[in-house]
Amino acid sequence: MYIELLRYELKLIFRHKFLKILFVGLGLVVLLGGYNGYVRVEKQLTTIQEVKEKEEKFYTKNFQVLDSIEKKLRPNNEEWYRSPTNILALGAFGNAGKYAILRPSALSFFSIGQSDIYPYYSKINIFSENAGADNQNFENPFALAIGKFDLSFVCIFLLPLFVIAFSYNILSSEKEYGTLVLISSMPISTLKWLFLKLSIRALLFYLLLFFWLFLAIGLFAQGISDAIPELILVLFYISLYVLFWFGVAYTINYVGTTSASNALALVGIWLFFVLILPSIANLLATFFYPIPSRTIYVIEKEELESKVEKQKEKILQDFYAKNPHYEKEKNNRENWKVWYRENFALHNHQQELQQELDTKFENYATSQREFALGFRWLSPTILLHYHLNKSAQTDTQTYKTFQYDTQQFRQKWSAYFIDMFYADKELTTKDFADFPNYQTAKTNQK
Repeated sequence: MYIELLRYELKLIFRHKFLKILFVGLGLVVLLGGYNGYVRVEKQLTTIQEVKEKEEKFYTKNFQVLDSIEKKLRPNNEEWYRSPTNILALGAFGNAGKYAILRPSALSFFSIGQSDIYPYYSKINIFSENAGADNQNFENPFALAIGKFDLSFVCIFLLPLFVIAFSYNILSSEKEYGTLVLISSMPISTLKWLFLKLSIRALLFYLLLFFWLFLAIGLFAQGISDAIPELILVLFYISLYVLFWFGVAYTINYVGTTSASNALALVGIWLFFVLILPSIANLLATFFYPIPSRTIYVIEKEELESKVEKQKEKILQDFYAKNPHYEKEKNNRENWKVWYRENFALHNHQQELQQELDTKFENYATSQREFALGFRWLSPTILLHYHLNKSAQTDTQTYKTFQYDTQQFRQKWSAYFIDMFYADKELTTKDFADFPNYQTAKTNQK
C-alpha cells in the first residue's frame, strides 16, 4: 500500500507542469544568488589586492632609496618630509601606513550580511585609521536600502514560498477533485496519509534543493575545503528551516478547508515570520534603546575638539613636566620636530577622549542590537539569518571585532614610530623588517 502511495504521488508530481516550473525556478534563484555573492567576493578580493600592491609599492620604493643612500650610491637630498630616513615619512605622511584587512571567508559568497555596511579594510598610520579615503568600502545608500540578492536572501525569503507553493493543497486538492472518498476507503487514517504524502514531497524538495545548493557551492565557493564544518552547519540550519515550513504546511492542510484558504493562511504566516516579526523587533529595539542622532554625535565631537584646544597649554605643560629633556627646545616652534612632538601629545589626549565618546555611542547601538537579536528565539527567520551571517563571517560581531583589532593595530603602529621619533632616531633598512603588521594584532575583543 505504501509503495502504491509513493508511486501515485511521484506520478502526480512529475505530471504537474506547475511543479516542474517550481523546480526549475528554485534552481535559477539559487544559482543567481550564488553568482551575485561570488561577484561581490571577487570584487572584494580584487580591491584587497590593489591596496596591498599600493602599500607594497610605497615601502619597496622607499627601501630601495634608503638602501642606495646607505651604500653611498646616492645622496640623501630629499626634503625632510620625503626622506626615507624620516620616521614620519614612513609612518604618517602621504601613502605611509599599512592596511588592516578582513578577508572574505570561504562562505562569504553565501551571505553578504553586514559586508555592504562595514568596511573590510582600513588604512592605518600614526594619525588615523581611515577607510573613508577608499571608496570601494561604501555603496550607494539606495542600493543598501534595497538589499542584496544572495543565497541568504533565497533561503530566508524565497524557500518558504517554494515550500508553500509545493504543499499548500495536498489535502484540499483531493477534496476538490473528489478523490478523497476513494483514499478514505483505504486502511490508513487521513492524518497518516497526509503525513506520508507531505513526507514524499519534502524528501523530493530536499533532494532538489541540495542538488542546486551543492552546484552553486561548487561553482562559486573558493577554498571551501577549509570551511567544511561551517558548511555542514549552514546546510543543517537550512534543513531545519525548510522542515519548519513543511510542518506549518502540514498543520494548515489538516485544519484547512479549500486550497485558496490554505494558500492565504500560509502566505499570512510567511508574512508574519519573515516581515512583520523582524519589523516589530526593530521597532521595539529602537523604542526601548534609542540611539542619539548623528547630529548629537557631531556636536559632542566638536565640543571635544574645542575642549582639547582650550586645554592645549595645560596638556603641553604636563607633557614637558614628564619629559623635561625636551624643555630647552619647546620655544623653537620653527623646528618641525618640536611641532610634531607637541602635536603627538595633543593628538594622544584627543584620542583618549574620542574613544570614550565612541564607546558611549557604541554602547547604545550594542544594546539595541542585542535586544533585537533576542527575538531570534521567536522567529526561525531571524534565527536562520543570524546563523548564516555568523557562519559566513559577515555578521555584525565579526566586523566589530575587526574594528577593535584595527584600533589595536593603530595603537601598536603609532607606538612603534612615535617611540623612535621621541628617541630622535633615523630609519635604516634593517628597521623595515620590524614594522608592525596587522597579522600580529590580537583578536581579543571584550
